[in-house]
Amino acid sequence: MNAAKILLMWDGEHQLRTQAPTIYYKLLYYVLQMAMEDELGAENFKLLLSTHALKNSILSFVGNDSSVWWNDVNTRDVKESRNIIFEKAFDKTVTDLVKQLGSNTDSWEWGRVHMLEHKHPIGMKKPFNLMFNVGPFPVPGGQEVINQMGFDLNPDGVYRVKYGPAMRIVLDMADVEGSKSVLPTGQSGNVMSRYYNDQSSLYNSNKLRKQKMNRAEIESNRSGRLILEPGK
Repeated sequence: MNAAKILLMWDGEHQLRTQAPTIYYKLLYYVLQMAMEDELGAENFKLLLSTHALKNSILSFVGNDSSVWWNDVNTRDVKESRNIIFEKAFDKTVTDLVKQLGSNTDSWEWGRVHMLEHKHPIGMKKPFNLMFNVGPFPVPGGQEVINQMGFDLNPDGVYRVKYGPAMRIVLDMADVEGSKSVLPTGQSGNVMSRYYNDQSSLYNSNKLRKQKMNRAEIESNRSGRLILEPGK
């Protein structure tokens, strides 16, 4: 199936095996880059992509075919239109994705390019990342969707999650003891603890675990006891 048809048939899903988000975010990057970088310069354009400013303006911008941004100030003999920019951006998108992921669009799966890694301050320095960081993992979700797993647009086509839910919780106030939740990594901040990253697989697959909400349930299901003593 060709890239244009994949986009036309897209229902907005951002699952691991969905191809459309891979095309969409690459296309969106090139549309914005070809429209704005000539006025802003490469450095300022990259800075703009790292802010939330675009989220409030993309829809109105792409819907305005008379915007002055469409024209490339570097081409004095040609006045670019929205259609021209979109055509160039789409051609560049397909060319890039063929180089990055192969010519078969079935292989352009979102899970190959959308990554989540929980970085520890010590893990910022290799090889400590192998011990302290949790991930990287391919994850579903994306920009401005229910499963918000946001990132910066970029020309590389690999989208590293910068922000998302710090906790997911389902809580019925009429049935508090039936509540469920999940953390991105685990309950412990101790890298040597088995609870350091034990919830990450649940979080990545949008699953939840039951919350223990009363002392009797906690006592009957405990696997150990942590004692904190002052001065020791």
